[in-house]
Amino acid sequence: MKDFQGLVNGIDVIATPGQPVRCLAFVAQSSQNEIQVITEIHALQTALDLASSKKARVEVSYEETSGEKRLTRVHLLDRQQASTELL
Repeated sequence: MKDFQGLVNGIDVIATPGQPVRCLAFVAQSSQNEIQVITEIHALQTALDLASSKKARVEVSYEETSGEKRLTRVHLLDRQQASTELL
């Protein structure tokens, strides 16, 4: 498992009939240093969406198989700001 920190720089949600909903997200430390992660887990998709809308830094954990970075964890690094704004 690998970790990467940055800001969610874009999300693409793909719904294909008969398939789980897939979420592709770009997490960037800078314009030259970004990764694309993929998940079909709804809770991780929600965490990416929250981080993107709040512009909160995240640490994502992923496993790389067949060239895809499959997301296993999303950790909001600026939890205090995100939780305060939700209240």
